[in-house]
Amino acid sequence: MLLRPEERPASAASRQTHLDWLRVVAFGILLLFHSAMPFTSFGWFIKDPRNSLAFDLPVVFTHEFRLQLLFIVSGAGLALAARSRGVLTLARDRVKRLLIPLAFGMVVTLVPHAYFEHRFQTHSDPGFFEFWEMYLKSGPEPRGLIGWKHLWFLAYLLPISLFLLPLARAAARGGAPRGWGDRMGTLPSWALLCLMPLPWILIEVLLRRYGYEGTLWNDPAGLVQYTLYVILGIMAAVSPGVLRAFERARWVAFWMGIPTFILAAGAYFYFRSHGHPRPDTVPLVGAARALNTSMWVIFFGGTARRYGTSRPAWLAKANQFVYPCYVVHQVVIVAIAFFVVGWSMPIGIKFVLIVVSSTAATLGIALLAARVPFLGPCLGYWPRRSLADESPPRQT
Repeated sequence: MLLRPEERPASAASRQTHLDWLRVVAFGILLLFHSAMPFTSFGWFIKDPRNSLAFDLPVVFTHEFRLQLLFIVSGAGLALAARSRGVLTLARDRVKRLLIPLAFGMVVTLVPHAYFEHRFQTHSDPGFFEFWEMYLKSGPEPRGLIGWKHLWFLAYLLPISLFLLPLARAAARGGAPRGWGDRMGTLPSWALLCLMPLPWILIEVLLRRYGYEGTLWNDPAGLVQYTLYVILGIMAAVSPGVLRAFERARWVAFWMGIPTFILAAGAYFYFRSHGHPRPDTVPLVGAARALNTSMWVIFFGGTARRYGTSRPAWLAKANQFVYPCYVVHQVVIVAIAFFVVGWSMPIGIKFVLIVVSSTAATLGIALLAARVPFLGPCLGYWPRRSLADESPPRQT
């Protein structure tokens, strides 16, 4: 008897290859997102004199799920690594992999980012090394210049990972997260689509008004919601049923995602146009955003599971370079955009120039990091980061 696609047993490699694809796609979306930011109506480090709704809408759309997917993949990696390592060994590994690029980034990697941002906003032109000295002496943001910029992802992921290590270890041994994932995998599509968004809706409605996104210690909503996404990734790694359920529901999630995005974006722009200082804290906006995010997480997760079974030779190598590319990509984009936004040409052409040149430069820096022993760990380059190379989930 022929099995339906969702019933066919996947190979050990393909079962994790879809997560590799998901990580590569999520980073690609992130690079396009930051390349578009100079041309939106939202505040950013470098801004073109003109902006367009044609950039606003894709940025608002991808903002809702791009990093959530990376937190899910990070949770999956944590669970798979826990199969062969103890809690203390894994804790040292997470600190090494996350803290070194974050600390190095705040004193070295992000200095060009702050330099071009400073020049753009103050219209001054200090020498780079003069600025670097001023940067280090200024102290942390918001009063000073030292901050983690886009590396806030690492700042959040480090404490979340350490906090969830016992859970990841339990999952590796077939504990509670495996059972949660197995139960999620048995849910009908309608139940999955109704129940999964509820925790994130509650977080947005109850916690978003407190603190500010990206501040870590003053962002309870962000800490809780990203912790849940890491847990979801742990469940997806140890229980094939999670992404199998996403696969079954992906097209319903897609068609539900369109109206929920229109609702979330419409509500956000409505309150923004009426002078609300923080539209994201409005309960209607938060609930709509959480519902919308869940739909697209299900769609992309299910699509990766359905089609991400092939493993071309370049995929494993690409996964090794996603991390260093993430660390440096925004620095490169800011530096290139500083010059490009001043050119007299259509903003669409400027966007393409930024995407092409920043992609090439980011890959070049990542390749350099792979060849320089000291630089590699500082920029996040670690060999063998394909999730398909990790130990496969045990079958019960």
